[in-house]
Amino acid sequence: MPDAKKALPYSPGIDSAGIVEEIGPDVTKVKKGDRVYGTFTGPHSEIQGPYAEFAIYNEHAVFPLPDNVSYKEGAVLGIPYFTAYVGLFIGCRAKPGETFLMHGGSGAIGLAAIQWARSRGMTVIATAGTEEGRTLAKSVGAHHVLNHRDENHIQQIMDLTDGLGVDVILEMAPSINLAIDIELVAHKGRIGVIGTPGPVEIRPERMYCKESSINGIGTIAITKEVVKEVSSALHAGLELGYLKPVVGMEFPLEQAQEAVLSRSTKRTGALGQYILSINQS
Repeated sequence: MPDAKKALPYSPGIDSAGIVEEIGPDVTKVKKGDRVYGTFTGPHSEIQGPYAEFAIYNEHAVFPLPDNVSYKEGAVLGIPYFTAYVGLFIGCRAKPGETFLMHGGSGAIGLAAIQWARSRGMTVIATAGTEEGRTLAKSVGAHHVLNHRDENHIQQIMDLTDGLGVDVILEMAPSINLAIDIELVAHKGRIGVIGTPGPVEIRPERMYCKESSINGIGTIAITKEVVKEVSSALHAGLELGYLKPVVGMEFPLEQAQEAVLSRSTKRTGALGQYILSINQS
């Protein structure tokens, strides 16, 4: 990710969408007036972030925004959809016909992962801690949505897979769930760890008995080839309508601090990705 220590003046943020206002002298990929979204695309990304009226991106970090996608929707594309794709199809090598479990299916990455998995013919099981979150996960394509606050939800997952377990799991809270994931994963199953740090105690013998694996997932070192693959697949999915970005809470730019605080203090379950909007009047 971009370095947290930046020389001032500096504007934070990563993902955004809007109209190209100006381009550098050597830029050929986009032109002034194009509808685009921008995101982090690897260790050489230089982003002057979108917590401002204007954002600055390298040419390789900007992509065309299909006409059927709004700027608000475009602003929630980058990190969630890139991370979910990398986690599913590159890190965990997910395939059509497999079963996929998404913990926290109502968050930004979870919603993106559900849609990617459905688009590739996977059976999708998602969990969420609120009724609103479960409804949202169901609406974007999850076949089965469970309450992860229900003490029986682990057994429910096993029942849904006829006791075989799930082929792929994306894990956003490994310090809470990883030991359980190892029990839930099927023979030769793959677990992709995306989430927050923290100590974890697991039973390795449960992994080698199943020949399962744990994969670290991220876009910090994403290559140009992977960026091209993900952005191409994302553009097609948006144009054809099987990928539908979900905008969470919306804050005016002037309330950027409140937006960040609301994310860090919210305890009622994630519902998509919040955005900052700019008053154009």
